[in-house]
Amino acid sequence: MKDVRENLTANFEKEVQKRVSVHQKKLEEFMQKFEEEQLAQSQEIIKNQEIIQFKQEAAYLWSQYNREDNPAHKIELLDRIAAYEFEKDVSDILSEKAGIYIDLGIWDKALEMSEKWLEIEPENATFLYYKAQSLVMLEDTDSAIMVLTHILWLNPSMKEELLENPVFENLSGEIETIVQDNSQS
Repeated sequence: MKDVRENLTANFEKEVQKRVSVHQKKLEEFMQKFEEEQLAQSQEIIKNQEIIQFKQEAAYLWSQYNREDNPAHKIELLDRIAAYEFEKDVSDILSEKAGIYIDLGIWDKALEMSEKWLEIEPENATFLYYKAQSLVMLEDTDSAIMVLTHILWLNPSMKEELLENPVFENLSGEIETIVQDNSQS
């Protein structure tokens, strides 16, 4: 009977150790998976915090930009905002820069900003308008007429705005011809 009891006890202990081992392994796998998930969540939280911080910093710079009167400082602020590389800000930055350069009469830079945006959105009438103005002021009349043709093809109602702009005063005949040609097509 003693042998049976010892044998039964030994078998029971082996079975308990086997089950403990199986559950221990499952627990270790669960803990490893849990730690990996926690690490991934922590990394995602950190990434989101960084994005929020960047957006807050960009918003602060935009608020500074809106209070600034000095065009040179405005350009500097726009360059700092551009460092954040938010898609929405890119169009706003290019538009603002082009407008400032036009106001300052820095036509080559206004043309550069317009062309950068037109690479992204070739049908943007505002940037086509800026480009046409810049080309006229840089005395590239042939290219300006091509851009004006494109503008009026996209949006014929811009005729009056173009004719009212003193920059296009010497091209009023060409603008009228473009509009007539477009209406006959």
